[in-house]
Amino acid sequence: IAASVADDAFGVSLGSALQLRRNTEYCQWEQFSETKRDENNRTYTQYSYVKTWRSYRIHSLAFDQPAAHHNPLRDPLPSSVFTAESAEVRLADGSSAIVDQAILAKTRAPWHRVDWTLGAVPRKNWFAWLWKDDSRYEFISALDGTQTSFAALQHNFVYVGQGGYFFSPYLSSMSEAMFKHFFEYLEGSLLDWQLGDLMPSCTTGDLRVWYSVQDPSEVSVVGKILAIPEEHRRIDMYQTTKGHDVGILQAGFKSPEQMMNDEVRRLQWQCLFTRILLGVPVVCLGGYTGDKFKVDYRPVIAGTWGLAISSMWLILWGMNRYSLVMLSLSFAGLVYAVKSRKTAQKDS
Repeated sequence: IAASVADDAFGVSLGSALQLRRNTEYCQWEQFSETKRDENNRTYTQYSYVKTWRSYRIHSLAFDQPAAHHNPLRDPLPSSVFTAESAEVRLADGSSAIVDQAILAKTRAPWHRVDWTLGAVPRKNWFAWLWKDDSRYEFISALDGTQTSFAALQHNFVYVGQGGYFFSPYLSSMSEAMFKHFFEYLEGSLLDWQLGDLMPSCTTGDLRVWYSVQDPSEVSVVGKILAIPEEHRRIDMYQTTKGHDVGILQAGFKSPEQMMNDEVRRLQWQCLFTRILLGVPVVCLGGYTGDKFKVDYRPVIAGTWGLAISSMWLILWGMNRYSLVMLSLSFAGLVYAVKSRKTAQKDS
């Protein structure tokens, strides 16, 4: 596979790679609460704080001590995925073809951590026998251009190694520090130190970035060949008669049937998870409606759930017999619930 991918903001580039993922982590205070009882059997909440690295930002305004444990909302270079513009692959008949970026963005392949070391050799790890190291090691000389990158010049990112990390310290201004101490005084936490305050660690607002890559040595592609001549073959997304684009790229050598079955199984799990999530508010709504309007909650739940599913089908797949049947059954369930309420009122 002949392809390269880069993160221009850091000046990082990798060859023989389809996708590169920038993983940004934030040094944050995290609040934990515990409900206890005093000697008079009255409940109270005790808060504790731990400083840690997280892949997401934690808003500290809702903390019990927001000034003493303030998390700066600093996020100049968030996590992102970069896809190669194209990739040249060798086909089974010995010829080659260019795979379009739209298909590369749908790559189904394992992600490997990237680390830059001297000689591109793994670091010594006494615990390597516990797990397999599948990281990709690159020469540290490949990072020569990172010192003049946007991330380095504008946000003070430097490569520190220790697992392929780029680090950027948080530098607070004098006025910010004064305001922080002032609000600590107001909330009574100026001298309320905890273990997390005393242990040496990162400073809240610090950032670190590490990379992972999809770089399979062998791939299988489902798509449409746009040009017949061997020297100009290009594999692009295939458009169905309903206007849906289909393109699949998976690691390893697989038949089209295997690839389609893998995609179907993946989508089935996604659909099942979505339907379960959708069922929770529907059940709550059906129970509330049945109790408030004195109707049978079961047809209300079935009708509302079916209405939501059929609406999703109409948006995704357009007007077809499956969505129309589901929509009709949903309305029938809701109409039955209304009629049962009217019948119950007449009997009473």
